[in-house]
Amino acid sequence: MSGVRRSSRIKALPPQNFAGEAVQDEDEAISTSMSRKRGRDTANEDSDWRRPRKKKTKTKGDVGKLSLLPTMPLDILFEICAYLPPKSLVALIDVNKAFREILVGPVWTTLRKEFEAPDPPPGLNTSEVDWMRLLFGDMSLTQFCGAKRVTANWVLRKKICKKCVPTQGVSTRGFVKVYGPELDKTSRDLVLSLVWPTRSDGACCFPFEQIDKVFEGLRISRGKGQEEADKYVAERKAYLVELREHVRLCEEWVKAETMKRFKDSRQIIQERFNGVKARLLTMGFTEQDAERVEYLDCVYRETPLTDRSWNMIKSEVVRRIYHYKTRHMFYTDPPALRARCDIISRLYTTFLKTLTPIERRGFPNVRMVYLLPAVNRILVRDEAEHLTEHDFQEVMAADELTSAFGELLQKNRTYLWQKLDMTFQRSPEPDVFSLAAVELYCCSCDAYPGTLKDAFQHVYGTSCRSNYSLETKLFGLKGGQHSAASSLVEVSGLDPLRASADEMDEKGSWYRCRVCYADDAFIGTWRECVNHFHICYYLPPATVVVLADVNRAFRETLSAPSAVSIWTAMRKKMDAPEPPAGDVSEVEWMRLLSGKKCQHCLAKSSKIDFILRERLCNGCYQCISGQKFRSHFPNADKKVVLDLVIPTNIGNNLTNYYSLDDIEGVIAELKACKGKKQVEQYIAQRKVDIQDVLQHIQVCKDWAKGEAQRRAKDANERFEVIESRLLAMGFVQGDIQVISWLSVVKRDAPFTERSWSMMKPEVLDSIYAARTFDFFKTVAPFFQQRCEVVQRLYAQSKQTRIPGEWRDYPSIGTIFILPSVNQILVRLETENATEEDFRAALEGPNQDWRPLEIGIQESVQKEKREHPTFLSPDMIDLATTLCHCARCQSYTGPYRDVIRHLFGQSCRVGILQSKMHWNFGNLRNRLRPERSVVAKALVKVSGLDPKMTTADDMDEKALYYSCRICQLGSRGREFTGTWRECLSHFHGTVSQSGHRYSFSLVASLQGNLFEVVDAAKTDDRLCWCCSRCNAHVEHSVSKAAVIEYLNTEHKVYKPRIPQHFFYVEEVQ
Repeated sequence: MSGVRRSSRIKALPPQNFAGEAVQDEDEAISTSMSRKRGRDTANEDSDWRRPRKKKTKTKGDVGKLSLLPTMPLDILFEICAYLPPKSLVALIDVNKAFREILVGPVWTTLRKEFEAPDPPPGLNTSEVDWMRLLFGDMSLTQFCGAKRVTANWVLRKKICKKCVPTQGVSTRGFVKVYGPELDKTSRDLVLSLVWPTRSDGACCFPFEQIDKVFEGLRISRGKGQEEADKYVAERKAYLVELREHVRLCEEWVKAETMKRFKDSRQIIQERFNGVKARLLTMGFTEQDAERVEYLDCVYRETPLTDRSWNMIKSEVVRRIYHYKTRHMFYTDPPALRARCDIISRLYTTFLKTLTPIERRGFPNVRMVYLLPAVNRILVRDEAEHLTEHDFQEVMAADELTSAFGELLQKNRTYLWQKLDMTFQRSPEPDVFSLAAVELYCCSCDAYPGTLKDAFQHVYGTSCRSNYSLETKLFGLKGGQHSAASSLVEVSGLDPLRASADEMDEKGSWYRCRVCYADDAFIGTWRECVNHFHICYYLPPATVVVLADVNRAFRETLSAPSAVSIWTAMRKKMDAPEPPAGDVSEVEWMRLLSGKKCQHCLAKSSKIDFILRERLCNGCYQCISGQKFRSHFPNADKKVVLDLVIPTNIGNNLTNYYSLDDIEGVIAELKACKGKKQVEQYIAQRKVDIQDVLQHIQVCKDWAKGEAQRRAKDANERFEVIESRLLAMGFVQGDIQVISWLSVVKRDAPFTERSWSMMKPEVLDSIYAARTFDFFKTVAPFFQQRCEVVQRLYAQSKQTRIPGEWRDYPSIGTIFILPSVNQILVRLETENATEEDFRAALEGPNQDWRPLEIGIQESVQKEKREHPTFLSPDMIDLATTLCHCARCQSYTGPYRDVIRHLFGQSCRVGILQSKMHWNFGNLRNRLRPERSVVAKALVKVSGLDPKMTTADDMDEKALYYSCRICQLGSRGREFTGTWRECLSHFHGTVSQSGHRYSFSLVASLQGNLFEVVDAAKTDDRLCWCCSRCNAHVEHSVSKAAVIEYLNTEHKVYKPRIPQHFFYVEEVQ
C-alpha cells in the first residue's frame, strides 16, 4: 500500500512490517515455551508410565492479531461489514464503544435502502440505531420480561411479548379508572380519539406515551385559546392518518421480509443438506443413509456448508449413520446380519482362546465388538453384498482388537478417575478399579455389574436391559468410602482400600440383609447384596411409593412380578402386617400403608380405612347410613344385608355408615344363590370371612397405633438432639421451649448434619425473636443499659457521616432488631455484652437494612409498569411516590419518611406487637400508587409538575392547604396544614371516616381535593435538620430554629431545601 490514506484511516501511523513482527513473535513464543519444559529424568527410564508428548497445534496460514483491527482503513473495514447480515451488524453495536462510533448513520441508511426497509416514523424522536434494532434485531429477546418469543410492535416501536403489551398502555375501561377523576366524558372521548391504539389478544390498548403527549399538547394549545386547540386536534388527527399508513407499510414490509427470510433459510438448509448428501454419496453411502441425518442438529442449520464446517461435523454424521444402520439391522434381524454376526463371534472366540484366562477377563462380550467402528462399518454394509470371513480378518486381528479395546478402556478409566473418591485415589493398589468397594453402574440400564472388567462384559450383553444407544459414557461411579460394597468388605474382615473383587469371590460368603429385619430376609452373595442394598436402604417406603408414580418406566419396573421382593422387603422393614390374602397385592398394600394422599382425589388430608382397604379423605367415602338403606334398596332385606357388611370408620357411635360397593356386592351374591340352602351357606361363610377380616383389621389398627407411637418417639429423639445442640451453644431451657412448635423440629425424620445446617437459621431466629419480645416487655436494667449503649454508638456512627447519608438511616427501633445488633442485645444477663461488641456490629449497619430499600425499589419498578402515569422512570423520591407502612397499616408517606418511620415513635405497631423473624421479608413496605392521587392533587395545586416534583420541592414551597372535602361535608369542619399533614389527614381521617358521601365527593371534585390558603400559622414541627453539619443528629429542631442556626453558624441567609436543611420523620 503506497502512501497514507488519511481520509480512510482512523489514525495515521508510520509504516510497519507486521508480517515480520508476527513471525518474530512466533519464534520468541516457541523458544520461550521450549525453555520452560522440564528436563526428562533419566532415573525413570524404565518406568512403566510415560507422560504423553503434547502435540503442537497446527494452524493454516498466518496467525491473525486483533490488535491490528484499530489500524485497519475504514474502507477495508466497511468492505468486510458489507458481507455481514443485518443481524450481525446490529449485534456489533453492543461489542464496544469503538464499533458504536464507527457504525454511524450512513451505514444504517445504506442498509435500510438495500433492504427497502421503511423510514423511521415521522414526528417521533427515533434514532437510526433504535430503528435498526427494531427492524433487524434479535427477535428472541424482549426489552421487558425476558420472554423468548416476541414481536415488533410498530405502534409502541418496541419488541414486546403479548403479555407485556397491556403494561405499556391502558384499555378504555382502565382509562376511566386511571384518568377518570380528572376528565369528563367529552374530554375523555376526545383524548382517546387522538391516540392510535395497539391490540393485544383482541383488546385495544392505548399507549401511555401517546396519552401523556396528547394531554401535554391539549394543555399547551388550550392555554393559547380555543382556535389553537382546534388546530391541534386537526393536526393530531392528520398525524394519526399518516401514522396509520406508516404502520401498514411496516407490517407489509415485515411480512414480505419474513417470507423472504423463510424462503432463504429453507434454501440454505436445503443447500446445506444437499452438500452433506453429495459428500456422503462420494464416501459410498446411499441416499437413504443421508436422509437419516437430514434433521440432525449439526446438519439442519441455517448456515452455508463449507469445507471447514464439514470437517467439524463429519465424524458425528458418520457415527450417526452407522448407529442408525446398526439399530435398524438388529431390529429387522435379516439373515445376512445373522451370518455376519456368526463370523464375528467365531473370529472373536478364536481370538479369546489365544489369551490366558486372566487376560480374557479384560475383554467385553461379543455384542460390544459389533460396535467397534472398524468392525461396525463392515457389519452394516448392504444386505445384498456378500461378505466372507476374509473381509473381517483384518479388522478382527489380535493387534487391532487389543488396541481398540485398550483405547476404549483407557478413555473410561480417565473419566472415572475424575469421579473417584479421594480416599480411593490414594489407595496403595495399582488398579483401583479392580477393588470390590469401587462400584460401577451401567449408564444404559442402571445396573451394578461390579468392577470395571465386569462392567465391560456386562454392557450390551445378555444381562444388560438396554438396546444399543448413542451413549459415549458407558459407566458411572457409585462407590465411595461408605458404600454398600465397603460394608460388605468390612463385614468379611478385609480392608476396603486393598480388597479386590476376586478376594471377595474367593471368600464365598453369603450375607443376610439386616435392613429387612426378618428371618426370611434377603440372603445372597456380595454382588447380589449390592443391588439389593441400593434399593432397600437408600429409599424409604414412602419415597418408593412416590417413585412408582413418576412415569411409565418406573411404574412398570416397580410393578413387575420380579419387583415383589422389593415391596416385601420394605414391608418387613416397617414390621407391617401382611396384606389380606388374595385381595390386595404387595404394591397396593404398600401404597395404602406408606402413601400420603387420597387414592381418589389426591387430597393431602387422608386416613387409612382398613375396612375398605383404601386411603380416603372425608369427601370420597361412598357410604350410606342404616336409616337410608330402604330408600336406596327398597327390595332388599335390611337386617340380613347389613349383618353381612362391616360398617366403616366414619360416623359416630349412634349411626353406622356402610359402603355402597359392599352392600351391592352382598345383594348380588344373595340374588345369585339358588334356593334357601345356598343362601344359608353363603351367609354362614360370609360371617366366617367377616370374623377373619375383623381380626386382620385389629392387627392393622394395632400396627398403625404402634407406627404412630414410633414416629412420635422418632420426633422426640430428633427434638432431644436439637435440644442438646442448643444447650451446647449456650441457650437455656426457656429458649428451647419456644422452638418446639416449629415444623422443622416437629418431624420424625432422622437428624443429620445436613438437616441441622438447613434448620439452624430458622431455629435461631425464633429464639432471638422470643427473647426480644420478653426483654422489651420486662425492660430489665441490664437490657436498658444495652439499649442506651446502642443509641449512643448509633448517634456517634452518624456523626462520622455527612447529613446526606444519615438522612436515610432508619429509626433506633429498626437498629434494635437488626440481626448483627439483636444477637448481642438479647444475650442473657449472665453473658457479657460489651460496648466493643456493639461497635463492631454497627460498623456497617446500612448493609443490614438494605433489604428494606431493595423491597421498596422492587415495588417501585413493578408499580411503574402497572401505573406508569404516577411514577418517574428513574426516581423513587418523588412527592407522588408514596409508600405504605406494612406493619402498622396507618402511615403513608414518601420513601425516605417510611424508612425512618418503621419501628419508630410514630409506628403504631412497635416491636412487641410485631412478628419476630429478622429476614425483613415481612418488613418490606408496599408502594401505594392509588394513594398518589392525593399527592398529585397537592403538587398540582402548588403549581408544580407531578412527574418531576420531589418531596424536597414541596417542602421548599412551604405552603398550607385546606381540605375541600371537609368544607363540603355535612359537619362543616375545616382542616388546614402542610402537604405532609394533608396526606395523613386524608388517608387517616377522610378515607376512613365511614361517611358514605366521602368517596362520592372525591369523584365529584375531579382531583381538586385541596386549595392553597394563606394560613397565619408557623411550622412548629421539630423535624428539621441542618445539611451543612451534624448539629442535629440526635435532636431535630423547628424550621425557624434551623434557619436561625444557618444564619449564625454558616452565614446562609437564604437557605434552600435540601441544600442547606431538610425534613426528617424523626431523629430518635
